Order: sequence, then structure tokens, then C-alpha cells
Amino acid sequence: MRPLLDEMFDPEIARQLRKRGHDVGAIAELSELRSLSDREVLIWATTSDRVLVSENVQDFLPLHLEMAAASVGHAGLILTTHRKYPRTRRGIGGLVKALAALCEQPELDIADRVHWL
Repeated sequence: MRPLLDEMFDPEIARQLRKRGHDVGAIAELSELRSLSDREVLIWATTSDRVLVSENVQDFLPLHLEMAAASVGHAGLILTTHRKYPRTRRGIGGLVKALAALCEQPELDIADRVHWL
């Protein structure tokens, strides 16, 4: 699995995961993605074979359902909340551990699905 962190996430999360050997991107590090709509971000992630990680449940869950109804696939969504993984040093560490655990499961296939952290 090759995650792409949505713009609300500190790019330090991606850096820490890369130090652990995982191929992780972050929108905050990719200026060409920062101005894209949510739909465009999900399409970019899919064409780049990346699973999108986001807290933006209110936009991405309906987009997932819309795409499923239209039989349009995506590489997968990992959704979480700032309550579970606050944007603090401690929260960042917890999210790094949770994402690393997912990345270390090669059999995990979430294409066209939503996985909740």
C-alpha cells in the first residue's frame, strides 16, 4: 500500500513513515496537488496507485459512494478523525504507528473501499 496523506496532515507523518521504509506521499509536500478539488485529489491518487488518507469524511465518503454507484474505481480511502489522532506530537506518533501497521500488511487490499482508522 502506498498512502497519500491529505493536506490536513503534517508532512512529518510521511517523513517518519518513509524512514520506516514505506512509500508515502503528502499533499503538503506536493504543491501541484494543493489547489485540486477533493475529486481531483482522489483521481490523482488512484492514477498514482496511492491510497488516500484523510479526515475529510464529509466530502470523501459521499464521493466514494458516488463513484461506487457509477462503477468508477479508486485506489482506496483510509478515513480517520482528529479526535482519534489529534494533530499533536502524541497524535502524530499514533497515526504513524497505525499507518505503518497497515503498510506492513501486503495482503490488505482496500481498492474501491473505505478503511477506518
